[in-house]
Amino acid sequence: MADDRESIVPVTAVRDADRVVRALGLALPAAQRSARVAELRRRVADGDYATPSMMDAVARRMLRSGDL
Repeated sequence: MADDRESIVPVTAVRDADRVVRALGLALPAAQRSARVAELRRRVADGDYATPSMMDAVARRMLRSGDL
């Protein structure tokens, strides 16, 4: 066919192609980090995350992020 053209594209190696990529936001200052951790610990102790739906959501997020 006259309209078919073949293009040759060089293949270059990609360094660290199997590396896990994680999206990271800006780091919080130490005081805000400590306050956030304290708030999360309080919520866990109060049972805020002790529902099957919350445990499923946390498990899905951990699997997606590669933290396991």
